[in-house]
Amino acid sequence: MNTHTSANPQGVPEKPTPEVEGTDVNIRAVLIFVGILLATALLIHVALYFMELQFKKRELREKGLRSQQQIRSAVARTVPTFPEPRLQLSPPADMEAFRAKEEGELTTYGWVNQTSGIVRIPIRRAMEIVAQRGLPAGRTNADEKGKSPLDLIRDRALRK
Repeated sequence: MNTHTSANPQGVPEKPTPEVEGTDVNIRAVLIFVGILLATALLIHVALYFMELQFKKRELREKGLRSQQQIRSAVARTVPTFPEPRLQLSPPADMEAFRAKEEGELTTYGWVNQTSGIVRIPIRRAMEIVAQRGLPAGRTNADEKGKSPLDLIRDRALRK
């Protein structure tokens, strides 16, 4: 009598099945794929460049430029205009221009708001005025609101 049971007798281990892949990645196939991908991308970019040149030449012919020299010089001059914000072309030059503008505002007289009568004075002159007159005293009464902007403008006009 032969009975089949699913249980294994104690002490007799089952043979484990291997759970690893038998092969690695085919490096040669991956490199061929990457090479074809790069070659295709390069070919597409070159084709688009020449297509753009043809479109520019056609546009210039329609505008009336006939000679090849005129077309070449006009194609070389065309610079695309991009919407704001634009990228910085030269950060050091931009920083130098910004600092020169700031330095000019700190060392010259000028209007901040001409309709309100607010002016800008050089910082050295402002320090001299503060040294002569001192800083304004703080309010002594918390309920007092102080002068209105209209009163301040009138006082400025009377001091002149």
